[in-house]
Amino acid sequence: MTASANLISTPLSLPCGKILPNRLVKAAMTEWLADPADNLPNEKHCRLYAEWARGGAGTLITGNVLVDRRYLESPYNVAAEAVDLDDPERLALFKQWATAIRKHNAVSIVQLGHAGRQSPRSVTSEPVSPSAVKINLPGGAGGVFKKPRAMTEAEIEDVIERYVVAARLCKEAGFDGVQIHSAHGYLLSSWLSPLVNMRTDKYGGTPEKRRLLLLTIVRRIKQEISGMILAIKLNSSDFQKGGFSEQESLDVIEELKNLNIDFLEISGGTYEVAAMAGVEGEPSSTQVAEPVRKSTRAREAYFVDFARQVTMRFGSQLPLMVTGGWRSGLTMNAALQQSTMQLIGLARPLCIDPDFAQRLLAMHPSEDVAVVDHKIDAWLPVGQELRKTLMLGLISPFHIALMAQIAAGKKPSTNDINLMKLLTVDMVANMIYSPRRSNPLRTVRQWLGFERE
Repeated sequence: MTASANLISTPLSLPCGKILPNRLVKAAMTEWLADPADNLPNEKHCRLYAEWARGGAGTLITGNVLVDRRYLESPYNVAAEAVDLDDPERLALFKQWATAIRKHNAVSIVQLGHAGRQSPRSVTSEPVSPSAVKINLPGGAGGVFKKPRAMTEAEIEDVIERYVVAARLCKEAGFDGVQIHSAHGYLLSSWLSPLVNMRTDKYGGTPEKRRLLLLTIVRRIKQEISGMILAIKLNSSDFQKGGFSEQESLDVIEELKNLNIDFLEISGGTYEVAAMAGVEGEPSSTQVAEPVRKSTRAREAYFVDFARQVTMRFGSQLPLMVTGGWRSGLTMNAALQQSTMQLIGLARPLCIDPDFAQRLLAMHPSEDVAVVDHKIDAWLPVGQELRKTLMLGLISPFHIALMAQIAAGKKPSTNDINLMKLLTVDMVANMIYSPRRSNPLRTVRQWLGFERE
């Protein structure tokens, strides 16, 4: 596979008028670097993102910044709610984060989200959801998440306002744009799923009503941050029978295109079926999965097939970003040449090799640049089926550890399997036990450099 030119290094003009300097985007990953006492960005975020910007990715999307501190994805998330715009000291922390990204001329985008029913018991004893549908995971893993309660209409209106206020914060802090997270089973994603959204009011019952919340938030934020980048992260599918389907996703994308968003990131899956992490096999719920195509599993990028459907339906009017599985520069270049997508989303490779983007940009079209992947679950002493279920839980601590190393000014090391074992236990514990209460593993996290003393 060869290409006549290295399209990875070409700029991209967005509908809002902003120009992305190249086609490489550092996709969102949960960093687990914030102090649970305040859930604010700190010097570790600045150091990590400055290093990624130096590494060559033209655009950096932050990890999930939560719009409601009561419903975090982790106790260690950054929360937009932690900042009052009239509080200059706290606002300055977000400004420093944006400045660190711009230091090497990268474009800065904040991912805004709400964990919904995927907020763990270490954060809340009562998560919220469109309907009271519990996450179904095998082997006791579902015990991390309590059964949610259905949100009231007043709470829905409150969520809308929280997204708008968070977008206003990003604007005040000097970021270039925001991305609304409506994938992976978090609140806005679950709202689109008929398996989770069983409402009969104006926010549920039909596909049109299920997408009302997302579209309302998009419209409101677009008004709030006019001239800034507005992107959406959306599932191609939940990969569950009776869940959010590819056809429904295409219908949502048509409405987003009509709202003139700047680009769409395509992903897929939920905690129950972790397609976004490349996990194969049956889902962990009792539902039968919508199958992941063999061609999708065989190639590097997990969602290229769906991106091709989007391009066939809408042409190149809506810039697409595909994240998940990219490991080879030749494969990326070929996808850009075929106009299947306009942006390449990189996440885990930039944890393993922060300079990977720089090497891709310098790549000769007839050569290839690849990142080395690491098998991180080989030591896990469980059966194959449970191993598949736990893969997402293993992937997260592995890459969180690498990010912590970069944030501490160190070169990331992937060789310490004992450290990965320790971090896996640590991650499970911190999804169950609140770090604000007695938790002996807090001293472990401090020793590893995750938390302040």
